[in-house]
Amino acid sequence: FLSGKFDQSRDVIPLSVVAAAFNTSCHEFLERSTQNEKKALTKRLESSLGFQVRTLMALIPNLQRLMMYISGNSSIFLPAPPNQSCVNVEHQTHFLFYMLLESLYMVLLVPV
Repeated sequence: FLSGKFDQSRDVIPLSVVAAAFNTSCHEFLERSTQNEKKALTKRLESSLGFQVRTLMALIPNLQRLMMYISGNSSIFLPAPPNQSCVNVEHQTHFLFYMLLESLYMVLLVPV
């Protein structure tokens, strides 16, 4: 489903590799999914992540393409509130990647 390559000897989670893998997956989802599946994923992400989906959209261009393609809602492109420490942003990004993976999985697993 997702693949990437990074140096396993380091103690750092390679967010750029994870973002690139999700970008590829979102591109494949855009190309292969039905209109109903695209709408279901967009709705699920908007309801589960709210404005935080913008953080993922900044890291994953094809997710931004999907969200704009389906919703046409330009308000989701407003900047997120900036009052977070770097540690909080790192944890938030890990959580958002998890939620994106779960949403993709659920939309593809459950027929729409």
